[in-house]
Amino acid sequence: MQPDQIQARQAEIIQRYGSWTNHNIQLAPGLYTISPQPTGADPKLRRYCQIIADHLLQGDRTWQDLRILDLACLEGIYGLEMALQGAEVVGIEGRAANLAKAKFVQEVLGLANIQFYQDDVRHLSVEKYGKFDVVICVGILYHLDQPDLFAFLSQIAAVNQGIAIIDTQIAPQPETKVSFQGQDYW
Repeated sequence: MQPDQIQARQAEIIQRYGSWTNHNIQLAPGLYTISPQPTGADPKLRRYCQIIADHLLQGDRTWQDLRILDLACLEGIYGLEMALQGAEVVGIEGRAANLAKAKFVQEVLGLANIQFYQDDVRHLSVEKYGKFDVVICVGILYHLDQPDLFAFLSQIAAVNQGIAIIDTQIAPQPETKVSFQGQDYW
């Protein structure tokens, strides 16, 4: 796709779904989803790639050997970057607008090794999505109430056969006690 075609298609996406809110992805030289300036997701993206490389890319193992799950993927920056590295990626997102943006970037970058699904992350299961070497769970846990939170974490454990990268907000002081399987959590 030529830069003018990318810009025209991007303008259509923005008109229909709104601007990108967080994931600043390079579409072509000098052309980004938000701006040429880094955004908040950029340092995390580098950190997550390094974690994966440090823990899973040992010996002859490469990105192409990895299957990665990006939960609540928003506009897709983490899964798209892992696909650019060569991994097979599944992105799950609940909002159609975010998926349209992620699929647009997938098309622009010509990535056949990433699949996006509109689904509630609480529907995660081995039967539905299979197993993964890496599960990325960023910015979703604090949206779930108990018991959904504990069930969701159990589902992550069930599909994960490698590492899980979990990044979430936490309360600086204990405010509410929740008990799960005989253990208290604050």
